[in-house]
Amino acid sequence: MIKENKTQITMPWLAWSSVALFYAYQYILRVFPSIVMPEIMASYQMNASLFGQYSGIYYIGYGLAHLPLGFWIDRIGPRKIMPLCCLLCIVGLAPLMVESIALYPILGRLLMGIGSSGAILGVFKIIRMAFSSSKFSRILGVTVTIGLVGALYGSQPFYHLIQQYNWQLCVFILMIAGFILAIGMYWTLPDIPQPQQEKTPLRLQIREILGNRNVILICIFAGLMVAPLEGFADIWGTEFLMRLYDQSKAQMAFYPSLIFIGMGIGAPLIGALSDQTGRYFTVIIFSGLVMTISFLILLYAPPSLFWLPMILVLIGIFCAYQIPAITKATFFVSERLVGFTTAFVNMVIMMFGYFYHGAIGAMLNLGPDSVKTMYTLADFKMGLSVVPLGLLIGSLGFIWLHFSAQQRSG
Repeated sequence: MIKENKTQITMPWLAWSSVALFYAYQYILRVFPSIVMPEIMASYQMNASLFGQYSGIYYIGYGLAHLPLGFWIDRIGPRKIMPLCCLLCIVGLAPLMVESIALYPILGRLLMGIGSSGAILGVFKIIRMAFSSSKFSRILGVTVTIGLVGALYGSQPFYHLIQQYNWQLCVFILMIAGFILAIGMYWTLPDIPQPQQEKTPLRLQIREILGNRNVILICIFAGLMVAPLEGFADIWGTEFLMRLYDQSKAQMAFYPSLIFIGMGIGAPLIGALSDQTGRYFTVIIFSGLVMTISFLILLYAPPSLFWLPMILVLIGIFCAYQIPAITKATFFVSERLVGFTTAFVNMVIMMFGYFYHGAIGAMLNLGPDSVKTMYTLADFKMGLSVVPLGLLIGSLGFIWLHFSAQQRSG
């Protein structure tokens, strides 16, 4: 009897631990191209524009897989789907083991995005299945923290590992770690999905959301504001800061990760502030304007290395605008579409990462030399100028939505 009780207590935590580790693992996969950018560009003869496509296509896979994976996890259960997602990430890493044409690592990066999409969906599912609703926010917060540890490891510590060993050997180590993780999830995750209720067919839910003007506009404006996180922090930030401060990669690789740390700080604060005040649009607009000003300072009036961490953490804190944006979108739909709307808005926001990676890479290549292999600080300032521009347009869009809503309610 004692043994049975121990199993009942231990297994939910083992199941959660395995998906939390997968969540951290996908963060490493998301940010590691920023560390091996020169090696990948040299091995596959990529310029900045093509590398932008390589890094950004991750978000296309991540976004497009969001809805079908959520559906399959609900219907089939996490034990079968989650290990397959992890194996997709491993397959996506495989093309980096062999020097070939750029198409193969790009397709592999797409597979990594598809597989990584299952991580956060699995986290949501396991927390709901294994724990009481009163523990949901607390356990989700711990999971996000573990994920941020993955983002941190994917920067400076991973760089030091690459300096000691061949970068492709480090990729192979990531593949082995993913395989072990897939086996661990298969043995610890539950096989029985929750009982299914009668639901509106998926195509009808999509049609209803696409016809909702407010939800679509929130998706677009929130997506335009995602560049500090998906564009700067995950890929291009390290190379820019190296040139801005004339420092080595070993010295600057950690700094973009401060945005992820800020996001971890800001998520509960911004979420609580918007819930308590009910001023979701106001919180989003303020967040967008703070990020715009901070990024303009970073580009055109760079702070000293003493103040740089504070600027980056501040940007990260207000990257949590996504929480009130997603919450506000659910106010414009019926109760039966709240869960689907949450997944849909998150999907669209993530897919803007592809747009920004491609746009930054294309802007880096502007000029008479269309086949650049070396990029200056001026090139990076040109490329990253799309970040404050997108932030400003998104903020102005939310200002317009805010006043439109006030006029309708008045």
